[in-house]
Amino acid sequence: NLSFAATVLAATTILSAPALAQEAATAAPTQPAAAAPAAAANQDVVATLQADGRFTTLLRAVEAAGLTQTLKSAPAITVLAPTDEAFAALPSGTVDELLKPEKADDLRKLLLGHVINADVKTEQLTGRRGPVPTVAETPVVLDGSGEGLKAGDAQVVGGEIDAANGAVYPLNKVLVASAQAESAPGGAD
Repeated sequence: NLSFAATVLAATTILSAPALAQEAATAAPTQPAAAAPAAAANQDVVATLQADGRFTTLLRAVEAAGLTQTLKSAPAITVLAPTDEAFAALPSGTVDELLKPEKADDLRKLLLGHVINADVKTEQLTGRRGPVPTVAETPVVLDGSGEGLKAGDAQVVGGEIDAANGAVYPLNKVLVASAQAESAPGGAD
């Protein structure tokens, strides 16, 4: 009997989460590329985020954390992407504080808590609920058992967006690791 996480991840190509985290930790910052006019499914997740227009704060944070190239080159990932509105809902000054160079490690950990090391499709989640590990090695509860889809305490807004190297799920909240861990049911199937 496979756990929910194993079931979700079994049908996908999986990188080693620690390897992706290590690559992310050593990745040099890169300049964001201009969005290509191709359909999102033909663009990597970063270009998909750029083309959408709702993720400027997330893209600034990805750049500041040195994760741009990592997310562009990972072969199969899912990005749980807080929208600009989700970042704006954080306490005043939080984003500016996280974007400071001396906070790069904290920012990287926060962002990697929004990345699943597999291309997770909506149909894998429909009617199911359970914890799935993130690249930050903190679980996030994905819940497709009710109305809409949730990741932790965030609602997916607008559904899955396909990208060439994975999927993007727009979120109405920024996921906080401690809240994710507290809401993760032990051993959910």
